[in-house]
Amino acid sequence: MKLASLNSKKIMSHINDIKKDVIKYEIKRTLEEKYNINAEQIEASEQSTDGNVYIAYCSNTRYVIKIYDSLEHTKSMIELHKELETIDLNTPRIIIPSNRKGLKKY
Repeated sequence: MKLASLNSKKIMSHINDIKKDVIKYEIKRTLEEKYNINAEQIEASEQSTDGNVYIAYCSNTRYVIKIYDSLEHTKSMIELHKELETIDLNTPRIIIPSNRKGLKKY
């Protein structure tokens, strides 16, 4: 009896598609619940080398969401943004949750 071989590339592609859909759903839910932002559409950024950047399109603006694996890395990036702002470098504005409690680990 010969077993059919699995196409691992196709399987991994489907897993990655499902993962992106779950991430988009969670981003949309988090934007609404924590930031009171209603995103009409969420897309994965094609320019992201790590696949961890998403764009949320709202009625009159858009937001760039970058997902980090580490809370410490997130905090260091916020500090870097603050430093760059002090030298008047054009940097994205970091949005703090509406409850003003700062960062949360999800």
